[in-house]
Amino acid sequence: MAFKTITISEEVYNLLSGMKKKGESFTELLRRLGNGAKSESSLDEFFGLWAGPEYDEVEKKILEARVRDRKADRARMKRLGLE
Repeated sequence: MAFKTITISEEVYNLLSGMKKKGESFTELLRRLGNGAKSESSLDEFFGLWAGPEYDEVEKKILEARVRDRKADRARMKRLGLE
């Protein structure tokens, strides 16, 4: 496999370094980022990211907001005569 050297600023290096997964090389990181740019990212990559008891309250608030928004939408539609 051939190798190429690229020059990047320290700021970009730090940014990329922070994006690396544990055990991932810069080559693997850039390949992953490049593949993501070519096609839409898979939602599988985010599965389970918000899991566990610390997020139960967040989920509860989101569901409450959805119910509140649906009620407001129904009332708005009724007021406009679109229901």
